[in-house]
Amino acid sequence: MAFWVTAALGASLLLITAGLLVLLICRVVRNRLDALHASRTEEFRPLVLAAAAGDSDGDEALKELVSLDRRHWRSVQPSVLFLLSQLQGEGHVALTAVLARRGILEEALTDLCRRGRVRRARAAAVLTLAGPTLREDEQVVVRARAALHGLLDDRDPTVRAAAVRALGRFGDSTSAALLVAHLRGHRQVASGLIGHALLQIGYPAIECLLDAARCDDVQIRALALELLSLIGDRRSVRQLVDALGDGEGVVRASAAQALGRMGEPVAVDPLMRMLASDPSPRAASAAAEALGLIGDQRAVGALARAASAPHYRVAHASSQALTRLGPTGAARLRELVADGSGAAPHAREALALLSLRSGGGVV
Repeated sequence: MAFWVTAALGASLLLITAGLLVLLICRVVRNRLDALHASRTEEFRPLVLAAAAGDSDGDEALKELVSLDRRHWRSVQPSVLFLLSQLQGEGHVALTAVLARRGILEEALTDLCRRGRVRRARAAAVLTLAGPTLREDEQVVVRARAALHGLLDDRDPTVRAAAVRALGRFGDSTSAALLVAHLRGHRQVASGLIGHALLQIGYPAIECLLDAARCDDVQIRALALELLSLIGDRRSVRQLVDALGDGEGVVRASAAQALGRMGEPVAVDPLMRMLASDPSPRAASAAAEALGLIGDQRAVGALARAASAPHYRVAHASSQALTRLGPTGAARLRELVADGSGAAPHAREALALLSLRSGGGVV
């Protein structure tokens, strides 16, 4: 019996030792490969930078990059893709040309429809990086857009997110409508990603955003109003003003912030009414901030009255908005301090901040 126990222990120790030895060998090999990869990357980095520079030396560097064998290119490609994410103009065009001549872009277009989810996501990411230059090629844009539209319904959320980012580069009005549709539902994508993509699409997305601003989902309405203001198309002004009367406070607040960013004088009267009567502190404070951003002198009286509001957020926002209305606003803040009313602490803080912004002088 003791013999078999000893034999079992010996075999176990032997297996453990063998396993540790295998792990050690794998670690040594991995470290060696990493060091070799880093060495090759460092060796070719000047070549990549020269190609991105776009000068006479860059032409030679481009030819060398295109002629690299596959083994060396695998070490160089990550640096090329990283630089693509940082560059604009001629440098971006030059590195995109390298990818095109090596067949990387054609491979990415093909991989969008392949079975492997990692391959599909990687292909969409490559096209996103090359997008600023590729979108000038109508044939490539049409192919990429059609495949990316299909990927919006991919089962894998990572692939869907990669497709959304790529459509920010290649999308049109149809893409914008599909992106808005994926703000909810079984295959939805994070609203931040979709919002950024819609901003990149820009003016072609206006019509679908105007429709989204009227949908039954509160969060989608609020996001659509915000995006409309960031794109800055005046077709959205009427709808933004109408949204100040929305039944949801978050939507009214989003509309007020949007009108403030756009600096729309036509919104001053509706915003003053909203400031005076809106039951939502969030919406009322957004109206105050918007009036300050617009900077219309008609709002001085409404903001001064709101500085005495019982809710801290509304009173604070109104006092701060008065600092944006020039000498008249500053004079009204001094009056509020002198009155000693409930608005005095907010007015005193606003005047102190205004003094700091003006270099510490008297305001």
